[in-house]
Amino acid sequence: MAAGINFEQPTLDWSAPDIFQEFKRFEQHVEFSFLGPLATADMKHRAGWLGMWIGQQGREIYKTFMFEEGEKENPDKILQKLEEKQTCCSL
Repeated sequence: MAAGINFEQPTLDWSAPDIFQEFKRFEQHVEFSFLGPLATADMKHRAGWLGMWIGQQGREIYKTFMFEEGEKENPDKILQKLEEKQTCCSL
């Protein structure tokens, strides 16, 4: 699968002056990574990659999310929840 593939991994700068624009930049990089080097990865593995890319602060925020059945393995749902959180709460 993705083992041995080298690519620039997305990072999210939680201290960026404009976190909304930073999140949008991050989200786009994630989408390109999933279309490119991780295109063959299944949803669960993509969610795992996303968990690494959001960093420690993102994982602390992730721990506060309530998920329905199967949503933890859906990177789109995780991104949606992160975007909602930063939009409503000015992380």
